[in-house]
Amino acid sequence: LNDLLTYKLSFNAENKNILHYENGMNNLLKKNRDESIDYWINSCTNKRYTKSRIKRYILSLLIEIESIVNQENHLPVLRPLAMTSTGQSILKTISKTEVLYPVNGKILSSLQHYPVIQSMIQAEVFLSLVTNQFHPSKIFSETPWIKKD
Repeated sequence: LNDLLTYKLSFNAENKNILHYENGMNNLLKKNRDESIDYWINSCTNKRYTKSRIKRYILSLLIEIESIVNQENHLPVLRPLAMTSTGQSILKTISKTEVLYPVNGKILSSLQHYPVIQSMIQAEVFLSLVTNQFHPSKIFSETPWIKKD
């Protein structure tokens, strides 16, 4: 993973199109390279770049998610990454106002042509492979929600 990230940082001169790119982030990552990805991220963390921002950028860089995904074929998607009782009550309230509805397997297959859905699937598969927890049946185990028409 470190070698792949180093390669992407070294040989991709223009990362400005990558989602979550910010000026100076590439230089910061190059300067603080470490053998462990966790130490690498921690050494880059500062007031300007939080750990979450750096992780999002690294993931976008590794699987080449471009920022144009947010502009073309816009699909309003909400995807909870974790759920607490407060989050559940918020989602219930949102779904009662008929703003969002959960995406199940049938709906998901019809939405796979949207770049944002393709990127979500790529990210989930990539992270599950990196963490040695790849289970195809668990892709989208946290259900995404989309806006009702």
